[in-house]
Amino acid sequence: MDDLAFEFFNILLPASKMEDTIGSIKELVGSGDIESEIEDNTLKAELYVANLSQRVIPLNVKILNQISKIIYGKVYSWAGKLKVESRPAIEEMFVRVANDWDMSILDDELKLDVMTYAYHSILKNKPFFDGNEKVARLFTNYLALKYGLNLFTIAPAKKNESEYKKYCNDLKLADNGNLSSIKERVRSVMHVNADGFSSTKLGPSASVRE
Repeated sequence: MDDLAFEFFNILLPASKMEDTIGSIKELVGSGDIESEIEDNTLKAELYVANLSQRVIPLNVKILNQISKIIYGKVYSWAGKLKVESRPAIEEMFVRVANDWDMSILDDELKLDVMTYAYHSILKNKPFFDGNEKVARLFTNYLALKYGLNLFTIAPAKKNESEYKKYCNDLKLADNGNLSSIKERVRSVMHVNADGFSSTKLGPSASVRE
């Protein structure tokens, strides 16, 4: 991977244009190498949240920053740095999750509500220039592990065009205030049964190759 080329583009491109040009930059410096790097680092980030979930730490944006940094730190110079314009909404998300935490521990539906809200909030507010779905999924996995639940994936692979289109439509509904479809996606991957959530630990998510 040509790290110098990435630094060159990261310096010259204004932040407002970065998101639109990421795909082109990947092609210029060898997307195969980049994707391999990201796959390896996504697994490291999954292990990070698994280990972090065993510790008692306050909920704050540093968790998101670290997830982004682990996955993209060797690819983008801005990895692990929250976009200024996204910070208020993301901090608000953390406040709401913290406020709802104690009650949600006692209720499966509230667990789903908290995880769904956190996942969608990150996607909607795009705190990073790239990789927001991975960051959202891993943070939601972190919450799941704190609840004593299993790791999971939510978004279908893009190559599965029909399912991915449905997922995008669900996100549009969520952007307009209807999170029910996203909540049902979370429910389906949490292995909910008549007795409540399954407590089976599946280990790191199988969705490294997104």
